[in-house]
Amino acid sequence: MLLILKCINLQKNKLKLKEENIKLITTNENYPSAYYFENGVNANGYGTNSPKSFYWDKRAGLIKYETHDGEVFELLKQTN
Repeated sequence: MLLILKCINLQKNKLKLKEENIKLITTNENYPSAYYFENGVNANGYGTNSPKSFYWDKRAGLIKYETHDGEVFELLKQTN
């Protein structure tokens, strides 16, 4: 699956990202510095497999995303 995401120019649109605390259901792990992106709000998805929304953590990267048909995927284990 090829996933292409492009964040909208935040300064141009005067949008600021806010860090959020998110707790994953699958692992019960907290991510206090996650950013939320939503297609058409502060990100643009391209292709047929682009997510509806996703959470990005500075430390762990992509930790959660939701598809347009409501499926939710969360990080289970991070490997280095």
